[in-house]
Amino acid sequence: MIVLSEFLKKQTNLTQHQKRDLKWLVEGLPENLDKNQTKKLTKQIKQLKKEKPLAYILGYVPFYECEIFLNKQTLIPRPETELLVDILVKKFNKTKSNLKILDLCSVSGAIAVSLSKSLNLNVDASDINTKCCEIILKNAKHNNANVCVIQSDMFSNINEKYDLIVSNPPYILNKEIKNLDKSVKKFEPHLALKGGVDGLDFYRILASESLHHLKKGGLLALEIGYNQATDVKNLLSKNFKNIEIKKDYSNLDRFVFAIKR
Repeated sequence: MIVLSEFLKKQTNLTQHQKRDLKWLVEGLPENLDKNQTKKLTKQIKQLKKEKPLAYILGYVPFYECEIFLNKQTLIPRPETELLVDILVKKFNKTKSNLKILDLCSVSGAIAVSLSKSLNLNVDASDINTKCCEIILKNAKHNNANVCVIQSDMFSNINEKYDLIVSNPPYILNKEIKNLDKSVKKFEPHLALKGGVDGLDFYRILASESLHHLKKGGLLALEIGYNQATDVKNLLSKNFKNIEIKKDYSNLDRFVFAIKR
């Protein structure tokens, strides 16, 4: 048996951030660790020192009253995306009857699962990646959410029309990937980050092709990069009305809402 408090005293060369994450890892552990617990914790600390995000070490992250499992193909859902979900839940909570929703570029299914659970609705979730589709199904089942998963390259396999299409697509400029925080650059999937030369590749597709999959008056809700509001608004201006920009917790432009004409 190993005494946890003595074991922790021996852990050195941890940053303040890593020390904070370590507190999460040891929460709930007994003061006396058996061999397997010690081995697991030692491995986790090594991962922390390599700057692996806590969410990947744990394999899950709390998100809008749900527990979202992750794998190597899934981004870690951020608080900003929780805010997007909260805005939509409040918007549709009183008018949710027969509402049809599509979460495009769903990745882990965090948006779809939380919307389904909060609004008590069936939600479609789509992603191009097979492993992402598998984790969406796992998260839906784990959280008792009604989510239909569609493997699709953007709209290629989408055949329905929706009242709401929500998407948090890749929007990082390709050249900026190398400048991202090491924990993001090294561990999070680049496929779910790269938005093209100018970061707008997926928004161009959304601006044009979502028209065929939104009902008249349907809402398009997008998460964007902090400096992309004007560009995305311009892309939408031809075929959408009532375009609205909303800010995140840091007072940065983060969401675009637009209604199909």
